[in-house]
Amino acid sequence: MSCEVNIFLTIFGLDSERLGLVRAILSARGLDAHRNDSVNPASWTGTVTSGDQAALVNALIKLKNLSFELETWIERSGERIVYTQALGLASAAIDEFGSVNLTEHRIRELMAQANQNMITFGRLMDQALLVGWDAEFEAIREGALQNGEARLRTSVA
Repeated sequence: MSCEVNIFLTIFGLDSERLGLVRAILSARGLDAHRNDSVNPASWTGTVTSGDQAALVNALIKLKNLSFELETWIERSGERIVYTQALGLASAAIDEFGSVNLTEHRIRELMAQANQNMITFGRLMDQALLVGWDAEFEAIREGALQNGEARLRTSVA
């Protein structure tokens, strides 16, 4: 059974050539309202069916050279789906503030995978908390800010 999913999508590293493609993909799923696609990163909000959510993620991955973060909400239950070309696709359950939720069972599973090795456990925790993806998104944001500052300096001079 398909249900309505509220989403907040942020795309990082979007250039003007791919903006039209992204708009078409999102528009086909009814996501052209409440958008902020004039800046980098670009963001969209809307509602899709659970089936369209998976299709949206697949379509964005196929565009290549894009990184994105998709927060989905069904009632009070949230999920954060992240993708970068370097790290691939990952997801985690999130609370109403966007913080990753790790259950007791998941933490025990990570401990078992680490086999009492705290270095491995730390790496597995970082993966579960999506730390690497956040670092890549932050680097993209910093690059966009630096490019914006460089354009501003050249246009003033």
